[in-house]
Amino acid sequence: MIRTKHWSSASPLGEYLHALKSKFKGPVVADLLCYLRLYTELALRAKGVLMMREDGFDVAVDDETRAKFDEMRYLEQSISKTGLLALHPVLHMTHKELWQLYMLGK
Repeated sequence: MIRTKHWSSASPLGEYLHALKSKFKGPVVADLLCYLRLYTELALRAKGVLMMREDGFDVAVDDETRAKFDEMRYLEQSISKTGLLALHPVLHMTHKELWQLYMLGK
């Protein structure tokens, strides 16, 4: 949905993302959406890797995943604390999810 930029303003998430466009400048909104996409991709990847490791598979973190973490760190600086706070309602960062992302990054 984020990649195609076809979110519906009728949904609560779409409405929230549209509201961000009026609060931040264009390049920052683009970085916010990139951060949201990367976070989601990495969270899904982390859950998959942890499930595979739990079943006895030795799964290594590839260079592409490491590059996504590097890009997330860059975007965190670009969007600043205000941007991160604006994304907080849609990121659902529980301690478990943060731990999973941390484990994936190792």
